[in-house]
Amino acid sequence: MTCKVLPVIHVSETRQVLRNVDIVLKAEADGVFLVNHDKDWQHLQRVVKAVQDFAPDLWLGINSLDLHPKQAFGFFKSVDGIWTDNGGIDERSKEQPHATMIRDARANYDGLYFGGVAFKYQRPVYNVVGAAEIATDYMDVVTTVTPITDWQESINYRVFGLAEDYMGYDDPGYAESERAKGPEPEIVKFLDWAVEQYG
Repeated sequence: MTCKVLPVIHVSETRQVLRNVDIVLKAEADGVFLVNHDKDWQHLQRVVKAVQDFAPDLWLGINSLDLHPKQAFGFFKSVDGIWTDNGGIDERSKEQPHATMIRDARANYDGLYFGGVAFKYQRPVYNVVGAAEIATDYMDVVTTVTPITDWQESINYRVFGLAEDYMGYDDPGYAESERAKGPEPEIVKFLDWAVEQYG
């Protein structure tokens, strides 16, 4: 499996986004997603145009939280990827009307569709594997995220456990003591190592 790194930029103002895109370019990431929260989709369109002018070869995706996916496919045809938090998958049912509607709506969209499955803030999904298997018929990239209540612990234990492996520390208290430290050059080497080890 090929690993791609697509950082997410939460859109505020154009200058803020371009500053972050510049960081993405310097880090040689594979692309970037722009997500709007308190800005509307028209503002996001203007920012997309500014990013495309600034970095025309950069893979660019969006998640417009104020639009239904079928609207996003129409308003953002020029981007490489569209991500929606809710891909409409219901693993409890044989019929997938919401997911089918989204799939049909993207017929004239040439980019990749990242559909949310078992996503935060939505109903609990107890058969995640089953949901993901169904989703593969409706989207290009099955996309999920840890529920927000579990995010801190899951990230802390996974990342700092790997950091202990990389740095050769056997002391289980090491991760706890490192949490308060800011980013250091060592973390760049660690992330390279983590991708190599775990894909």
